[in-house]
Amino acid sequence: MATTAKTAKKQRARKAPKSPSVPVEELPEPGRREVAAIDEATERVSARRPRLAAKFGKNEHGGVKVGNNHSDGLGWTNRMMDAFGTRSRAFAETEMLRLLKGLASSNSTAPTQDTFNAALAVIDGIRPENEVEAMLASQMAMTHVLTMQAMSRAHWAEHIPEYQAAGSFAIKLSRTFTMQMEALAKLRRGGEQTVRVEHVHVHNGGQAIVGAVNHPGGGGVAFKNQNQPHATGDAGALVLAAGAPVLCQDPKREAVPVTSGEGQGPL
Repeated sequence: MATTAKTAKKQRARKAPKSPSVPVEELPEPGRREVAAIDEATERVSARRPRLAAKFGKNEHGGVKVGNNHSDGLGWTNRMMDAFGTRSRAFAETEMLRLLKGLASSNSTAPTQDTFNAALAVIDGIRPENEVEAMLASQMAMTHVLTMQAMSRAHWAEHIPEYQAAGSFAIKLSRTFTMQMEALAKLRRGGEQTVRVEHVHVHNGGQAIVGAVNHPGGGGVAFKNQNQPHATGDAGALVLAAGAPVLCQDPKREAVPVTSGEGQGPL
């Protein structure tokens, strides 16, 4: 049953985050089309599968401890292993530790909880089927982070060498991310190549090329016809009749005189 605009407004007012800078009372009400778009977006978000998320805490040494974000610890652990496509808890925890170190701003700090959970959402959204795909998914999450950092540094660079270095690094990382996506797709195809077949129309009197095409050096292009006849029995094909005039570029040209050798003496 569709939610009315008034009910949706009350629900959004209850769930809306509090902003200290802009009071809700000063914000304009959403229009009719915006309310409809919000309702559609709410339905799609509610239908999406929840992503794995962790909660940060402190360990006995004062460092960051990553654990479950709800009371069902065993259920969260199973979700963690499923997100990394494995039954090995050691593998999943090791990959999470690598993400924790890779996303940190320095070797002595840890990333924010939201930054870490964003990377987990990427991996869980990819849905790795095994450990290899999980490692590739972790690399893709880190590659994206580094790409955005390099783009930001290029955008705010004040000197040309810094701009060029950061921009070149960002381009290389973007290409790496594309290659990682292609590698993941190839893994899920089982290494098989995708063959694209298109329709080829051959009209009457025409001839399709079957087989390989050879390019001899400097001699143009030679085609292999796989023992198919060169001539065609189609009556509609263009045929040059015997005795028919052949068009040339300049049919009316004076003949070139031939020297007879008269008046020439021996050398």
